[in-house]
Amino acid sequence: MKRPLLLSLHLSLLPLIFAYDPCLPNNYKSLDEPHRSALFQPESTDRELCDRHLTEGWYILNGGNDTIPTHCVTQYHCGTKFPVWMKGSLPSVGNTVDRQGCIALSHGTSGSCCELTVDMKVRNCGPFYVYHLKPTPFCPSAYCVGEAYSCNIGGSGGNCPDPYPKMTDFPVLGKPEVVQNSTVRFPCEVQYPLGQPNVGFEVTWTVDGQTLVDPVKGDKIVQHLTGDSRTTYLDYALLKGQLGKTLKCRVRSYNTNTTAIKSDSLTSDGYFCGIKVLTEKIIVDEKGPEKTVQVESTIPIPCNTAHVDECKISFSVDTHTKDAMFSTCNYDIKLDPVTGRYLGSFKVTATKDFVSDGSQTHEVSFKPMVSFNHPVWTGYNVHPIHVTTENSEHGHCNAHGDPHLIKMDQRGNTNVYVTGELTLYECKSTSKPLQVQVKTWPCGHYHPCICALVAREGNDAVQIDMCEKRKNQHAVPEVTVLSERGLDGTTVDRDGSGKQFFINFPSGARVAVSAYVLHNHGEKDGMMNVDIQAPPDNKGCGRGICGLWNDNPHDDLLGADGRHYSSDHVTEFAETWRVKSSESLFNQVLTYQSIYNVQHSYCTCHNGRVDCSKSSKNPNKRNCNGKCRSVRLTKLNRHHHRRYSDDDIDGDVPIDDAITKKRENFNYKPRDVFPTATGISEEDARRMCKDGLGQSTLFNRCHDEPGMNIAALIDSCMEDVKASGSDLFLVTQMSAFDSLCQNEVMKKISNYQTSPEGDLIPPLDVTEQTCPNQCSRRGSCVLGHCQCQSGYTAVDCSVSLSDPPSIVQLRGDGLCDIRRRPCLQTNLIVENIMESGNLTCRFDPLTRTGNAEVMVGELVSAWELLCPVPDHGASTGSPLQQFNVSISVDGTVFSQPHTFVVYDSVCHHCDVTGNCHLKSDACLINGHCYPSGYVSTQHNKVCNPARSQTEWSSPALNHFTAIASGCQCQQDTSRYDCACCRNGGCQCLKDPSQCADCSRLEC
Repeated sequence: MKRPLLLSLHLSLLPLIFAYDPCLPNNYKSLDEPHRSALFQPESTDRELCDRHLTEGWYILNGGNDTIPTHCVTQYHCGTKFPVWMKGSLPSVGNTVDRQGCIALSHGTSGSCCELTVDMKVRNCGPFYVYHLKPTPFCPSAYCVGEAYSCNIGGSGGNCPDPYPKMTDFPVLGKPEVVQNSTVRFPCEVQYPLGQPNVGFEVTWTVDGQTLVDPVKGDKIVQHLTGDSRTTYLDYALLKGQLGKTLKCRVRSYNTNTTAIKSDSLTSDGYFCGIKVLTEKIIVDEKGPEKTVQVESTIPIPCNTAHVDECKISFSVDTHTKDAMFSTCNYDIKLDPVTGRYLGSFKVTATKDFVSDGSQTHEVSFKPMVSFNHPVWTGYNVHPIHVTTENSEHGHCNAHGDPHLIKMDQRGNTNVYVTGELTLYECKSTSKPLQVQVKTWPCGHYHPCICALVAREGNDAVQIDMCEKRKNQHAVPEVTVLSERGLDGTTVDRDGSGKQFFINFPSGARVAVSAYVLHNHGEKDGMMNVDIQAPPDNKGCGRGICGLWNDNPHDDLLGADGRHYSSDHVTEFAETWRVKSSESLFNQVLTYQSIYNVQHSYCTCHNGRVDCSKSSKNPNKRNCNGKCRSVRLTKLNRHHHRRYSDDDIDGDVPIDDAITKKRENFNYKPRDVFPTATGISEEDARRMCKDGLGQSTLFNRCHDEPGMNIAALIDSCMEDVKASGSDLFLVTQMSAFDSLCQNEVMKKISNYQTSPEGDLIPPLDVTEQTCPNQCSRRGSCVLGHCQCQSGYTAVDCSVSLSDPPSIVQLRGDGLCDIRRRPCLQTNLIVENIMESGNLTCRFDPLTRTGNAEVMVGELVSAWELLCPVPDHGASTGSPLQQFNVSISVDGTVFSQPHTFVVYDSVCHHCDVTGNCHLKSDACLINGHCYPSGYVSTQHNKVCNPARSQTEWSSPALNHFTAIASGCQCQQDTSRYDCACCRNGGCQCLKDPSQCADCSRLEC
């Protein structure tokens, strides 16, 4: 029973086996495509054939009329780039063979022409062949069919009518255009001849390769052109959310009577839509120059207003660093009428931070502002750019003692023993020249030392002067602004001791002055240490006694005459840098020059915070031992050297002849060898200097710091010991050590921390934890505070607890003329004083009854106190007021008093002793002063001192006198308070308030 069942199963399968004969019409498919011919080469705009998605199975080719070529077919034939030909011969009738389809991956026939294969089968069905084909491995690759002639796509002739029109070129995406000042559109033009029947074109759009959809509807944007229409438009509102991407238009052609068959897409060139930065590389160096960053909106800005300036898009600049600065943090993009483009720009520069932070690259982002309200710009984030900042070192020069210089490049010791005005440093080739001139004078019987300085950058100039003007006058610092229009961005600060001053220029240049008063042989001479930090853009143009600053230490002794001097001829070198009188900055009002006006106030645009102040970014500017205080500044007036002001009280005090002779006759010749006249040997001096420097507040921090030249400071110290026979100048070397230490430590980025706001935090151990003035060598420095020896106090241990404060003198000799200044304050030269909450001035009236008044004093420097003056009434009925002025640090113990006089010089003459008397040619009437001949229109009377100095006198006019006052005086043509004459009269010689016969003027 089982065998018949098995036989019947075999018999039932026979029809199925015969049903899969590939030669039967129902078992193969047709592959009809005339452009598969091995003789057809596609053009660049043709749709290349691809069988990547071919269904695997048996195929008859072009109705059985063609076969797959059995020889090599190279690239760009058969309507594709990588044609497939068959390797091997065709089978005989009724046979089926396995074969390989070959793909040539290399150009030409130099290769195997079969670098890649695909399995296939072929069967000979007698009248025709059928092929078992698989999908090709990639596109564009397709099977070749026959080698018959094939017409071009879109052409004529042959047996290949085109299923769709052949476009002659890629579509062209035009530049966007403004329509009726209200919107913008993008044109896409199809490149196809006009006058062709039944042609149609489907246009779609892509952004960064993705099909563009309607932002509201969410549908793909499809547009059609028929007939002779060849251009379609895209409204830019459809680009909402797509800015910052590349737009392209994509076109497929078709016959309008067979719309289902379309060509492959041809795509236009791309057009970037949004804001692009035109500056490719942005690299800025601290030494300059600045770079301009230009940005462009590739999309026009439509505008319905007549005010073109309002048609703009505004963006803000933001970055996470303060290492780069910008001319503005907000910039506008608007139409440039010259180029017709929509442009904006800003400048960027590297921050002159005086810190060696190497090369850094920072991302700069752009945030749109709401000045242009159009939905397409909403939420658009401009692609950030990168700015690389290159570090450049700043320059440093230190002059200390009498004076000794550590120069820009040559870090050894140079001794300058020349008196007069000298160019310490200057750089005139930058946009804002930097100059430092100093004045040297004899310090007692020792070397010359610096007693005055003028520091200038561009239009800003500050003078600090403590040169002696009069014999035995206590020399203290006077800080004066020499700029015609005041300071523009420059600040002047002092430390808590009142002995160190800091001039901070907007460029970052910084000049620090440490002031000292030397007591010797009964004289009190002022001297200064000067520390200069020059900005990086000065490098290569610096010159002066500080040297060239060109990284060559061997040419630092280049004189102003162009000669190189040896170390044995430093005095001759220094003489060449003597300032010509026509180029001196001292006591001169600096004429404002517009070329030095800052065109761009550079800003930090940091994490949304904008800082466009002109203050410098030099971290050293905050180095006032952690407690900077602004300095009260005086200002010169171009014509009278001072204004009607209580500042610059001594501005017109002439220099005594004795002082001038002292300077002119000074001719220091240093002792050549030790021991000194006081018996100090060379070894004693070396030990004294080495031990003294070891007590500097920063010695432990910097004694092994690279860049410190302790040997040079010991040499300069020994020179001062040799000259003075003591350690009188040692504190200047100790302070110089600290300045050099701070410069070395603070220029290294590794010594800084960064605040949450991105600010560099200077190392505290060389800033806030240092002590002023070396604690006057009367104490030790502990974490920024002086621990004073017993009997001393103040922030620098300079005040003796056993001595009360004392007044040395009053500026202006204690005299205040209300005709020259308001007399609302007086400045006192003092000793043994310090800043405190009870710093007070007491005024005891001498010329009127009343109690003493106590006023709060203001410390100007360690040796000067400003005291507000009580209401004196000198201009309101009390033209002479005298006070005894005394001062106190604690509000309890007061100094010995000095006399202060407020007077009206019209009727009083006062001398330096405080004695005053009524002038003979003036009147004092009802508490007011009047010059002789003054006419009171209220009383119709005149001041006639010859008759009375305390009451009005009758005019006593005669027929020669029209009025007693108001005309120009014949004896003093600068005055206009003399009589007006008539009837041929002339003013009397003795009493010009009357007229007489011109032949008899003795009246």
